[in-house]
Amino acid sequence: MRSCSLSEIGPQHVGNPGWSPIPFLTEYAYGYVMPRLLEMALSNGTNSDSDPFLFQYLLALTPAPEHKRLDYFTSEQANVILESLYYIRDRMGPLVERECCESDLSEAIALWQTIAPNGSLNRTPNGAD
Repeated sequence: MRSCSLSEIGPQHVGNPGWSPIPFLTEYAYGYVMPRLLEMALSNGTNSDSDPFLFQYLLALTPAPEHKRLDYFTSEQANVILESLYYIRDRMGPLVERECCESDLSEAIALWQTIAPNGSLNRTPNGAD
């Protein structure tokens, strides 16, 4: 990924859930590629195995506690990530179910609600706030 611009990052660069360079990114690189990862997830992008990238996106948003990557997001960035998770929950339900990642999505939402300043709003599914 190092030699790619954001728009050039694609399936061949993100690997698959069994092997992916995403967990090995530095905090700076993680923040840099996050917009492209978000774009790939919301546009039904695929990974190197031609599987939906959504599951890897959710894994990328729930790193192990010893990783401090999330500490580097601004309030605005954290809110965007949280909104993407609400969008996935509200608009991409069939894909989430087909990929069996409902619990991963719930975990990511719970985590990002604690990070994003507006996360305490705890929006209800389907935008029924």
